[in-house]
Amino acid sequence: MIKANLDLLGIGSMPFNNVSFSINTIFQNYNNFPYWPQLPNINNYENMYIQYAEGFPSAEIDINKASIYINRENLDNSKKEIFYNNFIENNLKFFQISNKFSQGLYSFKKFLHEKKPDYKLLKGHVTGPVSFGLTVTDENKKSIIYDDELRD
Repeated sequence: MIKANLDLLGIGSMPFNNVSFSINTIFQNYNNFPYWPQLPNINNYENMYIQYAEGFPSAEIDINKASIYINRENLDNSKKEIFYNNFIENNLKFFQISNKFSQGLYSFKKFLHEKKPDYKLLKGHVTGPVSFGLTVTDENKKSIIYDDELRD
């Protein structure tokens, strides 16, 4: 018989609606590789596409419906310029997910700061460009991945 020494690794999204319970569950069950939870049952800001659309030029977010689209009619050059200048200048603060869009991330960070555990690995997750580009649409329901300007 082969014995394996395996550890659990969570995927990120959790079905809970309580931040503290989620954080405690992670640190009790994924103690070698803890991760920050996305908690879409708390509110729709935790939706993985909405979460990463914060700051995206002309993103129209309907929190009640958990929907997002890019309104090309409001996508003027000044909004694009602000976005690209922050990207070029490597201004990571501009792209930072706020607490409003990720209570799980900020609670995870607070827990780590208070407990000061010694972990070799912490897990985070991002919505990939293909998933984001195929799921998020413009006002005509066309996936932004098919739009040269928005895909970039």
